This record gives sequence, C-alpha cells and structure tokens, in this order.
Amino acid sequence: MALYTADTENDADTENTSGNVSPAPAFQTQAMKSGAALNSIAACPATASHLELVQIAPRLQRLDTLLQASMYGEEDVDPEDGAAVMSGKASPAELQQALTDRHAVELDGAWRTVDKSYMESLLETALFLAIQQGWSYTALSQQDLIEGLQANGHDARLVHHFLSVYAEQQGKGIWNLKEPMVCKVFAESLLQSKPKWQQEEFMDAWLNSVPQGMTPDLSMLRGMAVQEDMGTQKLVKLFNVQQLPAEPATRFKAVFQERAQWSWRDLQPYVEDLQGPGRSAEALLLKYARRVQQDPGSPVMYTAR
Repeated sequence: MALYTADTENDADTENTSGNVSPAPAFQTQAMKSGAALNSIAACPATASHLELVQIAPRLQRLDTLLQASMYGEEDVDPEDGAAVMSGKASPAELQQALTDRHAVELDGAWRTVDKSYMESLLETALFLAIQQGWSYTALSQQDLIEGLQANGHDARLVHHFLSVYAEQQGKGIWNLKEPMVCKVFAESLLQSKPKWQQEEFMDAWLNSVPQGMTPDLSMLRGMAVQEDMGTQKLVKLFNVQQLPAEPATRFKAVFQERAQWSWRDLQPYVEDLQGPGRSAEALLLKYARRVQQDPGSPVMYTAR
C-alpha cells in the first residue's frame, strides 16, 4: 500500500527535501483546480488477488512416534513428558480426537497408548472373572472388575480405560461388553496363528473360541481381513489396516499389491482413516486409483493408477 502526503504550504513543483514521498500529480492537479485546502491524501491500491485459509488434514506422525515410545505394557517404563506427547501439527481438538482414536489414556499427566497384548490380557482376565463369579457380560460391575483385576496383578487405573474400549456404559458403574469388539479379538488371534483359512473352517474355529453366548459374524472382520473366492472355495485372509502405512501414496500401493482390483465396499475400510480436511474419499481415489467398469451393468472397480 502506498501513502501519499501533500503539504499545502509547499509549492507542488518544489523538490521534496525532507525525505517524504511527493504527492501524486493527479491529486495535485485536482486539488489545484478545486482550490480546496488539502492536508493529506491516502491512496489505497486495489488488488485482484487475496489469501484464503484452507483447512488441511492434521499431521500426527510425531504424536504417533511419542505414543509408541511411551506405550504402557506388562514391563512398564517411565513415560515421556506428557506435554511432549501432546504435540503435532494439529489443533487441540484434532489432537484430542487423535488420542481418542488411538485409545490413548492419561496416566500421571502423560498420554500413553496401552500395549495390545496387555489390553487382551485384561480382557481375558475379565472374561475369566465373569465366568468364575457368574457375572453377566451385559451387566459388569466396574467396582467388581477393579477389585478382581487388581487381585490378578493388573493396574486398577486401567480398568476404566479397558471398559471404555471393550464395553459400553449402561448405568452408573455398570458396563456391557461390546460383542463385535470381543469377537474381533478372538478372530485376530486365529488369523495371526494362521493368516489364510477356508471360510467354513474359520467360522467354526471362531465360534468355538468366543465366549459362550456371543455370535461372530464376518462383518466384524471389516478392516482386519479380506474374503476371497478361489474356484469353488471361499477364503478368509488376514489383511489388517492397522499394519498399513499412514501416508496415502504408500497405503494405496500396499492395498493394490494385496489385490489388483477392489470394489468400493471392500476398499473403504482400508482408506477411510486417510480422509480429512482436503482429503475426501473422491479426491483420494482420483489421485491414487483408477476407476474401471467393463460395461454400464458391471460393478465399478478400482485399480492402481
């Protein structure tokens, strides 16, 4: 922006020796013609360009690194500073949501994730106590669980966190185990021991492993396993989204290495966590995948670009 100042006591043609900017000729002429006294004139140039703030997806790589380093497990170590864990290129609300999505818990002022095997040991002990004490899976007492888990050597502070992950609160101090979450733990255990199963064999093994009264369903494997047809056989194969890269380009590369063509229904669980501000599903597919349809009546498939 330019600012021009005209002093009416000085002649328009006098050289400016004070270091101030001389008045613009157009303004001098207009002032002379009108004969009006003029102390100063401010000129504000117009511009055709502007700046616009655009929200982008949060960058949480540092947060993930710090959470991984301070993970709580069977052989617990002192956590890193809690303030350091609360870091990343994101707003406070986005950071809090990221911590919730990662099942992080605040212990002694530090945010930490809990080792998967330790969480599963909490679940195993809770299920054992429920069977032993005759508790209903749909009405677990938080106080009874605290006492029971603490007696088995578990940190009482983690009981509420365990319940927030694997159960839903039904009332004050009463929790109902989430059947899909519990069944999924047993499915993952089977798939880790044997990554590829015939579907019928897998369903039998899965049904026999879950707590009595719970009914597993293939829809619970969303984002953990893929189903494939091999001739007349139907297969279930381990393919866990939690083990895939977080960066979109490498994520899509890994997905298409696993399978050359995907329907959107099968692909969605493996890319939906990449979505965010500036990263819609449509934008991701347009950039990293190719839409294929053999004819108008055929299903739409996605392949590597």
